[in-house]
Amino acid sequence: MKKLICAVIALVLLTSCSQYAEPDVSALMEELLSGQDTEEMTAATAEEVGILFDIDLSLAEDFAVSYSGKGGCADIVAIFKLNSKEDAPDAAAVLEKYREDRYNDFLGYAPFEAEKIENGRVLTYGRYVILIVLLDTDNALSAADKAFKA
Repeated sequence: MKKLICAVIALVLLTSCSQYAEPDVSALMEELLSGQDTEEMTAATAEEVGILFDIDLSLAEDFAVSYSGKGGCADIVAIFKLNSKEDAPDAAAVLEKYREDRYNDFLGYAPFEAEKIENGRVLTYGRYVILIVLLDTDNALSAADKAFKA
C-alpha cells in the first residue's frame, strides 16, 4: 500500500510540473530567427509593443519582439513569457487578432506578404505565447518545438 501511495504522489508531482522547458526569451528569439532570410529585423521597445499589440506588459515576466524595419515587409516574431499560464489564452487571442488584422492590411497591396502572414502561427507553450510570421515558418516552428522540449 505504501508503494502505491508513493507512486500516486510521484505521478501527481510529475504531472503538476510544467510540461515544457522555459528557455530564455532572448536566446529563443535568436533560435527562431536563425537561418531565416529576414529583412532588417529591429527589436521593438516596450512602448512599441504596447502600441502594436495593445497588450498589458505587466502580465509578462519577459518579452521580445523583432520586426522588419523594411516597409512593406510583414516579418515579425513576438515572444511573451507570461507571469501565469492562465493568461496565455487571452494573450494568444491578442496575437491572433494582430495576425488577422495584418493579413487584411497586406492582402490588397502585397499578396506575397499576406501569404506569409496567413502561413504564420500563434503558439502557446505553458506560459509562453509566440507569434511567428516569417518566410520559413516551418523552420521556426521546429526551432520552437526543440526549445520547449522538457
